[in-house]
Amino acid sequence: MGLALVLSTILLHQLGAARYGTWSLFLVFLGSSSVFDFGLGTTIERIVAGAEWRHDREEIERTLNTGATLVVVVTGSLQAAILLVRPALARYGQVDSLILEGLVVLPVCLLMTSLSVIPSSGLAGIQQMVPLNAARAGFATASGLAVVALVAAGVRRIDVLLLTYASGSALVAVLCWHLLERRVGRLRFRPWALDRTLRREFTRFGGRLQMASLAPQLADNVLRVVLGARFGASAMGYFDLGSRAALVPRSAISALFVSMVPFGVREHLAEGAAGLSRLHHRAVRYTCLFILPVSALILLESRQLVELWIGPGAAAERVLDVLRVYLVMHALGAAAAPATMIGRAVGRIGPEVIAAVVGAILGVSLAAVLPSFPHAVLGFATINIAGALAVAWVLCAILPLTGNVFAEIGGALALASGTCLAAWALGVILRFAGGNGVVWELAIPAGTAALLALIAAIGGMLRREERRFWIDVLQRATARSTRSLETEGSTRMGGGGWS
Repeated sequence: MGLALVLSTILLHQLGAARYGTWSLFLVFLGSSSVFDFGLGTTIERIVAGAEWRHDREEIERTLNTGATLVVVVTGSLQAAILLVRPALARYGQVDSLILEGLVVLPVCLLMTSLSVIPSSGLAGIQQMVPLNAARAGFATASGLAVVALVAAGVRRIDVLLLTYASGSALVAVLCWHLLERRVGRLRFRPWALDRTLRREFTRFGGRLQMASLAPQLADNVLRVVLGARFGASAMGYFDLGSRAALVPRSAISALFVSMVPFGVREHLAEGAAGLSRLHHRAVRYTCLFILPVSALILLESRQLVELWIGPGAAAERVLDVLRVYLVMHALGAAAAPATMIGRAVGRIGPEVIAAVVGAILGVSLAAVLPSFPHAVLGFATINIAGALAVAWVLCAILPLTGNVFAEIGGALALASGTCLAAWALGVILRFAGGNGVVWELAIPAGTAALLALIAAIGGMLRREERRFWIDVLQRATARSTRSLETEGSTRMGGGGWS
C-alpha cells in the first residue's frame, strides 16, 4: 500500500488528473482480483485447507484446475463480448476514448490477475503466508516501477500501462504454483479439467461469495463514475488518492483477516464452536488495539499529512474529505471483519451477501442525490459502516460466537479517544512552547499512541496467557540480542570477550 501511494502520486502528476482518474478506475478491477472471480479465492482456501488437513494432494490439484478452467471460460467470454461491442461504442461517440483503450485489454488483464489468485489461495490454504506475501510484494513492486518507467518515457496509452501492470500478476501465478508444489507435491496444470463435485461447491459457496465481493467492488466503481459525472473527472482521481491513503492502516492488518479463513476451517474441524470463539475474540481485540489508535492519530494529523504529501490547495481539500471519512469507515469495518471471515470459513455467508447487495444499492443511491462531494462520500461510507457492524452482530448470534463484539469495539474506541485527546493536548502545549513544527507534531502523538497501547495491553485488553506469550517473545528477542553482542565483542577482542 505504501508503494501504491508513492506510485499514485507520481502518476497523478505525470498523467494529469483526468487521465489518472481513468487509470485508477481500471486499476480497481485489477488490484482487487475479486470482481470476476466467482469467489475463487476464499473457496479455494477453504477446500485446500480441508484437503491439506486430510493429506489429500489430488483434491488440491482438482481444486486448482477447476478454478483455472472457470477463469479461462469467463474471461474468454468477456473478451469476445468486448471485441464485438467496441466498434459500436466507438461509433456512438459518447464513450471516452480513454475508457475504450482500457476496456479492450481489461479481460486479458483480468485473466492474469485472476489466475494468480488460484495458486495464491492454495498457499494461503496451507498457511504459507510469508512466501505468498513476499511474491506478491516483489512482483507488485516490479510491475509498478515498470509502469512509472513507461510513463516517464512518454507512454500515455492506458492499454499499454494496464498490460504492463497486470504482467506482475502472471509472474506471481507461476512462482506461487512452484512454491505450492514444493509443499504438497507435484501438481499438474490442466485448465480444461472441470471436476463436477467441485464445480457444484464453487457454484454453491463461491457464487454467493461472488455476490458478497462483487457488490462492494461494483458499488465503489459506480461511485467513482457518479462522482466524476457530478463533480468532474478529476474527482475520481481525488477519491482514488484519499481512499488509498485511508486503506493503509487496514492493509497493515489485512494478513490477519486473510489467514482467518483457512485457519478458521482448521479450528472448526478440530474444536468446533469453542475454537472459533477463541479465534474471533483474539482477532477482534488485536485488530482494535492496532487499527483504532492508529486511525485516530492519522485523523488528528490528516491535514498536515495531506499537505506534506500533495501540497496545499483545492486538490488537498478534496483528498482530505475522502481520507477522513474512509479512515473511520475502514477502522470500524476492520473491527467487524473477524466475524465475517469466520462466517466464510464455516460457509455462513448469507448475512454478508445481503448486507453487501443492499449496502451497495443504498450507498450509491445516496451518493447520487447528496448535494456536494464530501456529503456524497460520507453518505456512501455511512451505509458501509452500518452494514459491516450489522453483519458482525448477526454472525456472532447465529454461529454462535461467545463474547460481545460491540463491547470489544467500545473498549478500543475509548482507547482511540484517549489517544486523540492526549495527542491534541500535547500538540497544543508544543505549539505554545514553540516546538519544531511538523516533526514534533507527528512524533509526540505517535509516542502517546504507543504508550496508551502499552497501557491497554497491560491493563486488560490482553488476557493473562497472551501477556505471558508476548513477555516470553520479548525475553527471547533480548536473549538473542545479548548473545549476538557477546559474540561480536568476543570476535573484535580476539576471543577475550567483553570486560
